[in-house]
Amino acid sequence: MTKKTFLGNASFLGVLTVLGIVLMVLRQTLPQDPSTPLFYSYFVAPIMLYFGIAGLVGLLIARNTGFSLTKTVAVVLRTLAAILFVLPFFFFLIVVLPWTLLRGLFALLMVVMLYAPWFWVLFGLLYGLSWAQQKVIEDVTADPFAEDAVAQTAAGEKNGVADTDTANEDAAN
Repeated sequence: MTKKTFLGNASFLGVLTVLGIVLMVLRQTLPQDPSTPLFYSYFVAPIMLYFGIAGLVGLLIARNTGFSLTKTVAVVLRTLAAILFVLPFFFFLIVVLPWTLLRGLFALLMVVMLYAPWFWVLFGLLYGLSWAQQKVIEDVTADPFAEDAVAQTAAGEKNGVADTDTANEDAAN
């Protein structure tokens, strides 16, 4: 992970954490009027706070340890964490959704938001860890001492390596 990537993600997660703290304080001090936009902070503030803190922890673990992931796993973790983080912000759609299944899913999401904040801690941690260094999967058939594909080809021709593939033997005869 480059320094620029680390600083960008750390600042995003830091702002998210501070905003979560501010919204949690505001929801305690302001009147609980359901018609105000800050009423919605009752649901969103803990998610922002927990996701931000866990994301920062995951980012520090990814930066300061030898932890590594493959590129595919990193992209899947980032995408999953981003989708699950953004979904609660569209919770107000529950009243206008035409399908019962979607209303049920959003209702389940609300219950998870209220009673299982560790769920967002987990995805915040996975988001932070997804920025770990990329693990390169090597080709097991390649010559480990050759610098590149051209050198491998040259080494094969120079050593006079015979083709041992028996599948095309009949075609050659």
